[in-house]
Amino acid sequence: MIIPKNLEELASYVESDQKVVFFFTADWCPDCQFIYPVMPEIEALHPDMTFVRVNRSEERRVGKEC
Repeated sequence: MIIPKNLEELASYVESDQKVVFFFTADWCPDCQFIYPVMPEIEALHPDMTFVRVNRSEERRVGKEC
């Protein structure tokens, strides 16, 4: 799973022609914490897709812009 370092990197995935799954999460979100451990399994089932994780608790600007 890719964790973009800045807004520009995130934008590169938004604008790409590839299939991208954006996983927006937050430290305070119990549902996010529940699904996070199984994301590698989901990612393995879909090798043709790029998985990008954005933690809104850590990356407020990135989460806000999206």
